[in-house]
Amino acid sequence: MQEPSETAHLHMYQQAAAAGFCTASLALFTELQIVFEMISIGTLLVFYLVANALIYHRYVKIGTNRPLHVLLFLLLLTLSSLAFSLSRKIDGWCRWGMTLFGGISIAITTIFHCTARQDITGPPLEWSVPLMPWPAAASVFLNVFLITTLKVRSYQRFGIWSLVIIVFYVCYGVHSTYSAEENEIVNAMIHHANLDIS
Repeated sequence: MQEPSETAHLHMYQQAAAAGFCTASLALFTELQIVFEMISIGTLLVFYLVANALIYHRYVKIGTNRPLHVLLFLLLLTLSSLAFSLSRKIDGWCRWGMTLFGGISIAITTIFHCTARQDITGPPLEWSVPLMPWPAAASVFLNVFLITTLKVRSYQRFGIWSLVIIVFYVCYGVHSTYSAEENEIVNAMIHHANLDIS
């Protein structure tokens, strides 16, 4: 009988091999530029979400304050970043639109920085970032800007691929859940049989 660590190692190896096979198949039948664009969308989206989560985690204390002001800041920052990026694409009002929405993003971050309640009387933080929320706000701004520079066709491909992956993981998760339940039932029956024998 295999040890649990050997089984887990084998299971992870099988998953990595399957993921590698899917990636290699995708790269075999797709132009490299398309693969790069899809990877860029995924990477920028993850960086955007991490920057938002960093601000949320830093300024929201569950049970102490409401997250509304932080969520409002993140929404306004994202919208002003999006407006900045879209104004760059429109030729007629590009210069003043970029200046206006860039300034709004800076103003929103400054107001949030000055008004956000940081629990100074609480226990010291395990980690901190200098000049918080500026690095995370800059990351949100830049990631939104970079995401809007990619082609619409890339988003369509990314959406279809994401849908396929979600369906795959839902089906895989349901299958794994039933397998785990069956294993638990079998293990419980073996355990009860061993107790009855002894």
